[in-house]
Amino acid sequence: MVLAGRRYRFRPGVAATLAAAVVIAATASLGRWQLHRAAFKQHLQDEYAARATQPPVRLPPDLPLSAEALHYRRVEASGTFDPRWDLLVDNKSLGERVGYHAFGLLLLDRSTRAVLVDRGWLARTAAYPEPPPTHLPSGHVTLSGIADNPNPRYVELSGNVVDGRVWQNISVDRFRARSGRDVLPILLVQQSDTGDGLARSWSPPDTGIATHRGYAVQWFALCATALVFWAVTSFSRETTHA
Repeated sequence: MVLAGRRYRFRPGVAATLAAAVVIAATASLGRWQLHRAAFKQHLQDEYAARATQPPVRLPPDLPLSAEALHYRRVEASGTFDPRWDLLVDNKSLGERVGYHAFGLLLLDRSTRAVLVDRGWLARTAAYPEPPPTHLPSGHVTLSGIADNPNPRYVELSGNVVDGRVWQNISVDRFRARSGRDVLPILLVQQSDTGDGLARSWSPPDTGIATHRGYAVQWFALCATALVFWAVTSFSRETTHA
């Protein structure tokens, strides 16, 4: 190859070629894996969207479907809230405001079982960290909402996760272990209004499709960079003799 009057020859070194081959193969494989994950998450997203359009499932004493099959289905439940379990989960945002999610335990009609309910959001007050009142409904209620994942993943930096009625994180398994109650293996995310003043601005489930696609782009960009770097550095200038 001739460039600016100088002659260059393509002479890739063995060690450099092997190293480049490893990097290119690894980054290309990781990029393809991220695309496969994005396709799988897209399938889940489509399935969840389809479930949200199906008729609501009434929560009886025994679930007619598996808990997994109920995820993101619309559900209805009737009963009374247990006043002993008027809980708050701290550090929950709505827009730019920070507050709590209010949780309650709904004792189902004609059943010994109960369902944990994410009732909605409320803001912190000037008395923080003193928790605000939540106005738990005292009579019989009928709720409608979405059946969510009962045990979401979260990271905890401290073992002090419960302070009175304020929890740092909550899951059905954790609540079941602490309360000893027979709780259904779903979380009811309430959408109906019970006059409690809580905000309910729930977002559709995000399975992270964009994140996987973004990672795929990064891996493929690294793959292309490694290929170009190997190709460019494999050219060496020819020495001419008079």
